[in-house]
Amino acid sequence: MVGNDDLKYELERNNFVRAAQIAASRGLAENELREIQFEALWQMAQNRNAVGTRKLAQEWGVSKQELKEYLQNRAVEHRKTGDIKLLTSCYDAGTGKYFSFEEWLEFYAEKWKDYQ
Repeated sequence: MVGNDDLKYELERNNFVRAAQIAASRGLAENELREIQFEALWQMAQNRNAVGTRKLAQEWGVSKQELKEYLQNRAVEHRKTGDIKLLTSCYDAGTGKYFSFEEWLEFYAEKWKDYQ
Protein backbone atom coordinates (compact mmCIF):
# COMPACT_ATOMS: atom_id res chain seq x y z
CA MET A 1 0.00 0.00 0.00
CA VAL A 2 1.29 3.41 -0.91
CA GLY A 3 1.57 5.81 2.02
CA ASN A 4 -0.04 9.25 2.07
CA ASP A 5 3.29 11.03 1.77
CA ASP A 6 4.65 8.97 -1.14
CA LEU A 7 3.14 11.16 -3.85
CA LYS A 8 4.47 14.32 -2.24
CA TYR A 9 7.87 12.68 -1.74
CA GLU A 10 8.15 11.65 -5.41
CA LEU A 11 7.04 15.09 -6.60
CA GLU A 12 9.65 16.76 -4.38
CA ARG A 13 12.29 14.45 -5.86
CA ASN A 14 11.10 15.37 -9.38
CA ASN A 15 10.41 11.68 -9.98
CA PHE A 16 7.38 12.43 -12.13
CA VAL A 17 6.97 8.99 -13.72
CA ARG A 18 6.69 7.35 -10.29
CA ALA A 19 4.49 10.21 -9.05
CA ALA A 20 2.13 9.63 -12.00
CA GLN A 21 1.92 5.93 -11.13
CA ILE A 22 1.08 6.72 -7.52
CA ALA A 23 -1.43 9.40 -8.51
CA ALA A 24 -3.18 7.01 -10.91
CA SER A 25 -3.34 4.25 -8.29
CA ARG A 26 -4.99 6.69 -5.89
CA GLY A 27 -7.58 7.85 -8.38
CA LEU A 28 -6.34 11.44 -8.32
CA ALA A 29 -8.53 13.88 -10.26
CA GLU A 30 -7.93 13.58 -14.01
CA ASN A 31 -6.63 17.14 -14.41
CA GLU A 32 -4.14 16.71 -11.54
CA LEU A 33 -2.98 13.35 -12.87
CA ARG A 34 -2.58 14.80 -16.37
CA GLU A 35 -0.46 17.65 -15.01
CA ILE A 36 1.93 15.16 -13.39
CA GLN A 37 2.00 13.02 -16.53
CA PHE A 38 2.92 16.00 -18.68
CA GLU A 39 5.71 16.93 -16.26
CA ALA A 40 7.02 13.38 -16.66
CA LEU A 41 6.84 13.69 -20.46
CA TRP A 42 8.67 17.02 -20.36
CA GLN A 43 11.34 15.54 -18.12
CA MET A 44 11.78 12.55 -20.43
CA ALA A 45 11.97 14.82 -23.49
CA GLN A 46 14.41 17.29 -21.98
CA ASN A 47 16.70 14.32 -21.35
CA ARG A 48 16.30 13.61 -25.09
CA ASN A 49 14.79 10.18 -24.50
CA ALA A 50 12.65 9.85 -27.62
CA VAL A 51 11.64 6.23 -27.07
CA GLY A 52 10.67 6.79 -23.44
CA THR A 53 8.74 9.95 -24.28
CA ARG A 54 6.75 8.21 -27.01
CA LYS A 55 6.06 5.09 -24.93
CA LEU A 56 4.84 7.05 -21.92
CA ALA A 57 2.65 9.26 -24.09
CA GLN A 58 1.10 6.22 -25.74
CA GLU A 59 0.56 4.51 -22.39
CA TRP A 60 -1.16 7.59 -21.00
CA GLY A 61 -3.30 8.24 -24.08
CA VAL A 62 -1.58 11.47 -25.12
CA SER A 63 -1.86 11.97 -28.88
CA LYS A 64 1.21 12.66 -30.99
CA GLN A 65 -0.10 16.13 -31.85
CA GLU A 66 -0.91 16.96 -28.23
CA LEU A 67 2.54 15.79 -27.12
CA LYS A 68 4.36 17.72 -29.82
CA GLU A 69 2.43 20.93 -29.10
CA TYR A 70 2.99 20.61 -25.36
CA LEU A 71 6.75 20.08 -25.77
CA GLN A 72 7.01 22.95 -28.25
CA ASN A 73 5.16 25.26 -25.86
CA ARG A 74 7.39 24.28 -22.94
CA ALA A 75 10.46 25.00 -25.07
CA VAL A 76 9.07 28.43 -25.97
CA GLU A 77 8.46 29.16 -22.27
CA HIS A 78 12.06 28.26 -21.44
CA ARG A 79 13.39 30.46 -24.23
CA LYS A 80 11.30 33.41 -23.01
CA THR A 81 12.66 33.09 -19.48
CA GLY A 82 16.23 32.78 -20.73
CA ASP A 83 16.52 29.21 -19.41
CA ILE A 84 17.98 27.82 -22.61
CA LYS A 85 20.63 25.38 -21.42
CA LEU A 86 18.45 22.32 -22.00
CA LEU A 87 17.40 23.65 -25.39
CA THR A 88 20.90 24.06 -26.82
CA SER A 89 22.41 21.63 -29.27
CA CYS A 90 23.44 18.30 -27.91
CA TYR A 91 24.81 15.14 -29.43
CA ASP A 92 22.32 12.46 -30.46
CA ALA A 93 23.99 9.04 -30.37
CA GLY A 94 21.30 7.50 -32.57
CA THR A 95 22.04 9.80 -35.50
CA GLY A 96 25.53 11.07 -34.77
CA LYS A 97 24.25 14.63 -35.17
CA TYR A 98 23.87 17.63 -32.92
CA PHE A 99 20.30 18.81 -32.45
CA SER A 100 18.78 21.74 -30.60
CA PHE A 101 15.74 20.67 -28.58
CA GLU A 102 13.39 21.88 -31.30
CA GLU A 103 15.35 20.05 -34.01
CA TRP A 104 15.40 16.90 -31.86
CA LEU A 105 11.64 17.11 -31.33
CA GLU A 106 10.94 17.65 -35.02
CA PHE A 107 13.24 14.78 -36.05
CA TYR A 108 11.80 12.25 -33.61
CA ALA A 109 8.18 13.36 -33.98
CA GLU A 110 8.51 12.41 -37.65
CA LYS A 111 9.75 8.98 -36.58
CA TRP A 112 6.65 8.46 -34.44
CA LYS A 113 4.54 7.62 -37.52
CA ASP A 114 3.10 4.52 -35.85
CA TYR A 115 1.91 6.70 -33.01
CA GLN A 116 -1.22 8.75 -33.51
